[in-house]
Amino acid sequence: MSELGSFIKQAPTVPVLLRRAFWGFAEQAFATVREPGTGRLLHMSYRDVGARTEALAAALTGKLGLAAGTPIGILSRNRLEWLVADFRCALIHSILVISCHRLPFRRASLPA
Repeated sequence: MSELGSFIKQAPTVPVLLRRAFWGFAEQAFATVREPGTGRLLHMSYRDVGARTEALAAALTGKLGLAAGTPIGILSRNRLEWLVADFRCALIHSILVISCHRLPFRRASLPA
């Protein structure tokens, strides 16, 4: 089994796998993104993304009181913040509701 396969197999849950990746590969490059407004390239490490994910998870559970199993929707273009929000859903065991901004809007009819 490869080192990565062993790493994944040893993680009992997705949150554990994410935390091990964030801190186990802390200094390795995760992504390079353009800074909004300036267009400057930002190099994000696993540690950077892990810290952003943990901070968002703490804010949503602490300030908003979101609990495990809470459906959470993300409406965003493809960007690093979308990944951070997606990872955050896994960390707090919430349910990610995916929506595509390219789909046509249709007014939903609610039951009476």
